[in-house]
Amino acid sequence: IRGKNVMLGYLGEYSNDGYNENVWFSTGDLVKQDIDGYFYFEGRKSDLIYRYGYYINPKSIESVIIKHSKVEEVIALGLDINNLNQNIKVCIVPKDKKNLTQEEIFKYCKEKLPKYLQPEIVEFYDNIPRNSLGKVVRNLLN
Repeated sequence: IRGKNVMLGYLGEYSNDGYNENVWFSTGDLVKQDIDGYFYFEGRKSDLIYRYGYYINPKSIESVIIKHSKVEEVIALGLDINNLNQNIKVCIVPKDKKNLTQEEIFKYCKEKLPKYLQPEIVEFYDNIPRNSLGKVVRNLLN
């Protein structure tokens, strides 16, 4: 974004991180614009999963797994395996903690997702860590 109302930096910091040579500020937000000109928030650039040469929005995985009848909440993220690929990890809060297995999730994903979106790692959590604003703290899930 750019404009007279956009900040020039952070108080007490002398870094130009986030700015390019034309004084555009990169928010890291991913948005799409519909045909009527409305913008929709799609996620954060830093949350994208890099796999087989493509960037994958975790929402494309989460939106499928959340439809499983035993899943309360799901977060997908990428774990580095080399410079060219990330493994997909899904962090799941089950509705009933004793009644959902990793095998069941792997089978569900194999049936519902294309191979490149299928996770290698499934972990169960009592709750997903969030900050004081309610945003998911993804680095605590790595």
